[in-house]
Amino acid sequence: MDVLDSSNLASAAMSFHARRQLQGLPPLTPEQLAEIDFANKSTLTTLVWSVSGLVMGLICVIVPMRLIIRQRTTGRILLDDC
Repeated sequence: MDVLDSSNLASAAMSFHARRQLQGLPPLTPEQLAEIDFANKSTLTTLVWSVSGLVMGLICVIVPMRLIIRQRTTGRILLDDC
């Protein structure tokens, strides 16, 4: 399955257009839309993986610490703590 089929291009263009309108920017003209290089496969994969790993690492440290502190201060862990 090709990632860049016509339905994906249309939804990508529509979501981009919607974001521009939400930001108060004027809509893209057909000429501006034609200049977008949909064949460009470059991504920020390394950055996405790095940020995701950092966030997951923080979650894996903070949540157990919160549970341990809750158990030591109140002497119990309730259903809303899990």
